[in-house]
Amino acid sequence: MVLELNDADLKGDALKAKQDETLAVIDAMSIKVKNRASLLFDFVSGKTTKPNEIMKRALDCLAQDGKLATGDKGNLHLNLLSKPYSPAAARSMGRNTLTVLEKLRMITLSAKGEYVPNADSMCSC
Repeated sequence: MVLELNDADLKGDALKAKQDETLAVIDAMSIKVKNRASLLFDFVSGKTTKPNEIMKRALDCLAQDGKLATGDKGNLHLNLLSKPYSPAAARSMGRNTLTVLEKLRMITLSAKGEYVPNADSMCSC
């Protein structure tokens, strides 16, 4: 598994090194973030037909707004509060979801301090 479009062109040892790098990123994640990553992999691989509720809301916000803003006034947090999740749950689940999307290079931090889709990602947001 590789994370960005340019990585898909790699061959042999270079591809193996990039795949090892991806596995190291996943191995370094906390348990809760790994769990979110696992749920995302299940969806992307077709093992499940839809992402879990939190990931779906994050991807919907990203598609609708073109960004994910953090903090208590951020679009993902406000969306999760509307479920309704408690502020603490929304904060925690939102942060873990942002971390997965960032570590898997699906989003990048913009100069404005907001997360935007990574145009080079293997997964389109």
